[in-house]
Amino acid sequence: MSPVEWRDVIWYARYRLPPHEEICYPDTLLPPPETAGFKPSLGEGPGRHYRLPLPDNTGIHVRHHNGKYCIHWDQCDPEACGIISHLTHDAPHILFRVLALATLLLLPAITNRR
Repeated sequence: MSPVEWRDVIWYARYRLPPHEEICYPDTLLPPPETAGFKPSLGEGPGRHYRLPLPDNTGIHVRHHNGKYCIHWDQCDPEACGIISHLTHDAPHILFRVLALATLLLLPAITNRR
């Protein structure tokens, strides 16, 4: 396989795939994500995560794990929209877990106020 350029991967992921659908490439075909402007980020799952905000407030999310880059796009980039909006649109299962944990932690304080 010949080398691939990040600009082509970004375009394909954003305009040819639905949100959150991943496409993976061997890491030998692409330079490090930082060379294309990606910044290290937090993310779900193993490996290193990188993000690149796009002008329309969407974003490209890259996960580097087991010798490959897996790329998808998010409807709301956390840097552009804020973490709550990102979780609401792109990872509601994580937002639900955070809210459930907060409720469990606060419940004793609320019930002991009587």
